[in-house]
Amino acid sequence: MDKPHLKYQWNAPADAGWTEHRELVGWLDREGIAYEAASMMDVHRDPTLLNHYNLVVIAGHNEYWSKEMRDNWDSYLANGGNAAVLSGNTMWWQVRFSPDTKQMTCYKNAATDPLYGVDNSRVTTNWFSQPLNRPENQSIGVSFRHGGYHDYTENGVPYYVKNGRNDNGANGGFTVADASHWIFADTGLANGSVFGRDSGIVGYEVDGALFQMVNGKPVATGEDGTPTNFHILATTPTYAINSPSGIPGIVSNNHNGQGWGTLGLFKPSDTSGSVFVAPTIDWAEGLREATVAQITKNVINKLKTRTAHSSPATTATATTSTAPSSSASGNTGVVVSASPQVVLQSNGGGGSLPMATLLLGLMTIFRVKTRQIKH
Repeated sequence: MDKPHLKYQWNAPADAGWTEHRELVGWLDREGIAYEAASMMDVHRDPTLLNHYNLVVIAGHNEYWSKEMRDNWDSYLANGGNAAVLSGNTMWWQVRFSPDTKQMTCYKNAATDPLYGVDNSRVTTNWFSQPLNRPENQSIGVSFRHGGYHDYTENGVPYYVKNGRNDNGANGGFTVADASHWIFADTGLANGSVFGRDSGIVGYEVDGALFQMVNGKPVATGEDGTPTNFHILATTPTYAINSPSGIPGIVSNNHNGQGWGTLGLFKPSDTSGSVFVAPTIDWAEGLREATVAQITKNVINKLKTRTAHSSPATTATATTSTAPSSSASGNTGVVVSASPQVVLQSNGGGGSLPMATLLLGLMTIFRVKTRQIKH
């Protein structure tokens, strides 16, 4: 969809960025964290799916969301569900699907969409823009329009060096802003420490929230739709550039110059669940690095249960034909990918973390043993 394919058939030849999913699955298996797998298409089809879980995790590059996907995500959070967004360029475009869900449509340029002025809630363009006016920040705390790319070279000189920014390096790491927070427990990190640089977790697209410095700390302004309770825990500089999208009259980023990736935690409302945001495509690439793995484990341990004001997850109705039944009374986690079709089911072995399930989908071209989740 980076090229001007306004309509895309799922059974057409395609490639997939499944590396992040593979890395996450491998880490979950090594940690003995049991999980279930579903795709974003399952979320599109079933408004009740997420409600069976306490924690939903998405990883990688979750760029294209239908109205149904986002409505079901928002409803899940409003009902007290927790989420971890280990993804960059997330929720950037609204898309539509054909009734049989085999065709995805995204005009990108709102004025060319036949639904423009007819049903503006389903126009396929950036969520934050006209006529949707529904900033993705409200649902995930960040946006690509205030983040950007991990690096950029101009006339042979890296942008982050040319402009005197900290030596974050291409595909670098995050700088800690509040080391006292529980996500950094047992990491040994201090304010100003950089983590994830060795494994290159920043890249290649990163999301951020507008912030101002208050007493030396980054504080979300809320001007972009990000809830003001968004607690910025780490940042990384990015390069945000207007670049051709292949669509006449529209660019791919709608911004340029200095950008920032903002890692943090927020609640969409006082009574909703909590959302942890590590807003970079390559977060899962860092799970072999001790600090990144510990942060991720801290997040899972904390968010695997709902807060007191929310209802516990009910026993999941999503089952597979061959997977053994879980002894847990309710599923506590689910990982969802951006991929629309095939589901990868993996049984994590029931380790020390009582995660009944985490759910992750992979693209059909990745030929693995798959089991279709039934609803």
